Amino acid sequence: LACVCDPGYIGSRCDDCASGFFGNPSDFGGSCQPCQCHHNIDTTDPEACDKETGRCLKCLYHTEGDHCQLCQYGYYGDALRQDCRKCVCNYLGTVKEHCNGSDCHCDKATGQCSCLPNVIGQNCDRCAPNTWQLASGTGCGPCNCNAAHSFGPSCNEFTGQCQCMPGFGGRTCSECQELFWGDP
Repeated sequence: LACVCDPGYIGSRCDDCASGFFGNPSDFGGSCQPCQCHHNIDTTDPEACDKETGRCLKCLYHTEGDHCQLCQYGYYGDALRQDCRKCVCNYLGTVKEHCNGSDCHCDKATGQCSCLPNVIGQNCDRCAPNTWQLASGTGCGPCNCNAAHSFGPSCNEFTGQCQCMPGFGGRTCSECQELFWGDP
């Protein structure tokens, strides 16, 4: 004859903890408690949480930690709300110590990646104003446009070409334009 067990208990004598519960019900005064995994485990999986300690073992939704309370490496957001999102960092613009191969991690709360010098944006995917050459992989460098011979301090962020006044040329406008001569 099998016993009808209370929620959280199983076994012919209700002396084991059910999936999603932990404890030692066979000890005097012992009981089964719900696993504290912040709804980030499959409570029907008997191996999702340690039957004796309650430590969460099979965290879901890109979470980790003894209670599935953190977002995994490379993810950000709120693990307690099942809201861990993948970090999206431009590898060329991100500090390499924050990357494992091309997989980079970001601020666990905001998703902000760690940008190299003069690199901006949550994903470290743009050069700061008046800088260029994200593709260098070491940060963006100054445009160095010739102040007297260019229309401003900004340049093309890929080629570094400044906007030169008529008659001037070269990347920084410090040379004569083709078919012009003189001392710039």
